[in-house]
Amino acid sequence: ELKYAVICLDTLGQINRDEGDFDKAREFFQKSKKIYGEEGGRARVHEILMKYQKKYNGQDLDLKKDVELLSELILDLENDPMDEIGIGIRSVQIAHLKLQDDSWKIEDIYREVLKGREIAIRYNDIKTIIRSYMEEAYLLKKEKKYTKCIEVNETALKLASDSNQLVLENKIIEEIIKLCNKKAEVIDSVTKF
Repeated sequence: ELKYAVICLDTLGQINRDEGDFDKAREFFQKSKKIYGEEGGRARVHEILMKYQKKYNGQDLDLKKDVELLSELILDLENDPMDEIGIGIRSVQIAHLKLQDDSWKIEDIYREVLKGREIAIRYNDIKTIIRSYMEEAYLLKKEKKYTKCIEVNETALKLASDSNQLVLENKIIEEIIKLCNKKAEVIDSVTKF
C-alpha cells in the first residue's frame, strides 16, 4: 500500500510540475520522500528534473552536480524493486540533461538513450520506448541529421499510434512538421511530403 501511495504522490507532483505549479509539486514530492524513506526514490529524481523545466525560475542550477546525483540515484534504483521499471525513463531523462552541456560526448548521451530503451523494452514500457525514440530524434536534429531525425520520429509516431498514445503522437507530428518547415532546404521533397 505504501508503494502505491508513493506512486500516487509522485504522479500528483508530476502533474503539478507540468502545470507549472512548482510549489505544489514540491509539496507532493516531499510527502512521497517521507513515505519512501531516507533515499527519497523517484521524488528526488523528479525534484532534480523539475529545476530544468522552461517555466522554472530556480537559482540552484548546477547541471554537472545534478547529472552526477541523477546517475547515483539511477544506480540505487536499479537495486530497488520499488522502481525497477522507472529506470528506463530516468536514463532517457538524464540523456536530455546531459545534452544541455557540451562537456559530455554525444556517444555517451546516445548510450543513455539506448540503455533507457533497452530497459523499457524488457518491461514493455511503451511510453518510455516512444520517448527514447523521440529523444534520439532530438539528438539527431542537434547533429543536423534531419532526414534520419524524421525517420526516427516516424518510428516513434508509429509506436504512439499503434498503442493509442495520442498526446505523444500529436507531439511527434508537431515536431516533424516544425522540422520540415524550418529545415526545408536540407530535407528532400519526398521526405518532406
